[in-house]
Amino acid sequence: MSKSPFAATLAILLSITLIAPSAFLIAPQRVHAIFGFSDTVHVLTDTSAPSLKTAVQSTITAIKSTLTEINTATASWAETAQMVNDYVLGPLAFVLSGNLLKLMTAGVISFVIGKANGTGIPQFVVDVQKSFQTVSDVRTLAYFDQ
Repeated sequence: MSKSPFAATLAILLSITLIAPSAFLIAPQRVHAIFGFSDTVHVLTDTSAPSLKTAVQSTITAIKSTLTEINTATASWAETAQMVNDYVLGPLAFVLSGNLLKLMTAGVISFVIGKANGTGIPQFVVDVQKSFQTVSDVRTLAYFDQ
């Protein structure tokens, strides 16, 4: 298990968000009828009640107004989320990616110059003339030994 309580809490929250929606699909949902059979018969036979057409139109108008309010709220939330993305998350990702690139470059350079490779020896030829002299001396001594 993780030593960080934040990671454990995050793992539990993620598990709940993955499992909870499946429970909503399993359980049957409550159903409501707009007009039952007896309501329709009562509206059609009672002369003092408003006609069925008026009742249906008022219901449709109520549904339209509710959907319009939901659309307005959703558009407002989407605009706010876009502003947060543009002015907070985008610049934050840019800065963090720049820091990551700096750290990776520093790690590669420290490995090549010998600070982080465990040997303390650079991974490149420091003195080319001396290196060529050493190689030629080794080859010459091997030739003379034959």
